[in-house]
Amino acid sequence: MSWSVSPASWVSIVHSLYCRSGRRNTLVQGGAEDRSDPDPLGSGLAGYVARSGEVLNIPDAYADDRFNPEVDRRTGFHTRNLLCIPVRNRENEIIAVIQAINKNEGCFDREDEGFLFALSAQIQLAIENASLYEDLKELFESMMEALAFTIDARHPTTAGHTLRVRDYSLAIARELGYQGNDLEILNYAALLHDYGKIGVPEAILTKPGRLTDAEYGSMKKHVVFTQEILQRIKFAQRFRDIPAIAGQHHERVDGGGYPGGLTGPEMHPMARIMAVADVFDAMTSVREYRQPADPDEVLAMLRKETGTHFDHETVEAFARYFERSHLGDQIRRRNQMAAVMNSEPSGRPSGELADQAHLPASPA
Repeated sequence: MSWSVSPASWVSIVHSLYCRSGRRNTLVQGGAEDRSDPDPLGSGLAGYVARSGEVLNIPDAYADDRFNPEVDRRTGFHTRNLLCIPVRNRENEIIAVIQAINKNEGCFDREDEGFLFALSAQIQLAIENASLYEDLKELFESMMEALAFTIDARHPTTAGHTLRVRDYSLAIARELGYQGNDLEILNYAALLHDYGKIGVPEAILTKPGRLTDAEYGSMKKHVVFTQEILQRIKFAQRFRDIPAIAGQHHERVDGGGYPGGLTGPEMHPMARIMAVADVFDAMTSVREYRQPADPDEVLAMLRKETGTHFDHETVEAFARYFERSHLGDQIRRRNQMAAVMNSEPSGRPSGELADQAHLPASPA
């Protein structure tokens, strides 16, 4: 972080803020050149202040043994004098260090120290607010993952499906040029795409035989439940599309999907991504009632079904990721290591595959 302050005697000074990273026990610098270099706590003058809590007012940097001239040699800058003070939080813990270098006229004095201490109070509030935001974000993300885990945990055989759909969806999105906030939205939507299964009876989710028409109808309702449940969450404005995205992952570009019979242009673009990821993982994963399909065969099926079931651009983006990452080999190794409890297929389409039974690569 860098800033500009211009008391009359402080012109053309380099200001640096070192923020303490508790997890790594380092300082991360942002200064005149907006660098972000980790500095092991205790090394350098800023590290010394972070460790000791002392104020350092050094009139001649090169006369002080604690000064490390390496940065000057590397950058061509010449440090004459400097002032370092700690920034403390409300618990009196040191969370950052402010460093001012090369006062324009003379050396730093008590008035300058007072100015930096006043500035440190504002910096302390800014850092704590940013830290609170990160803590809340981390809490939100962990809650989303916990909700996803509750669904996978209901049926051990499908454990991992949610995270794989999330990973495949994000990989496709990156191939398509998605960045930043869009990836965050897709991440949460994919984590929660099957949450509506909490409203599907256990007997249907784990039934070892073929689903009846009535049972299949109940299974299909999970996407409706997903959207209705997620609509009750007060998402931030930028996440407002998550319920719709999660609720559309069984739609088809030709309008033959459910629950709304939406066509490709009517589907959210991220739902078109998730539709590919969901089917691919379902068909390449081990189930009690069947062996997994070969990943290369499933990719060929996805390509064959473009224009009817899947969006062409989305499938081709997935194909690029599939080939570059050697995903087929990874899946084959995973399936070889999986403990298959029931070796004889029962012939029953699962809840996640029942609507895919017509597809040529489905090992029904």
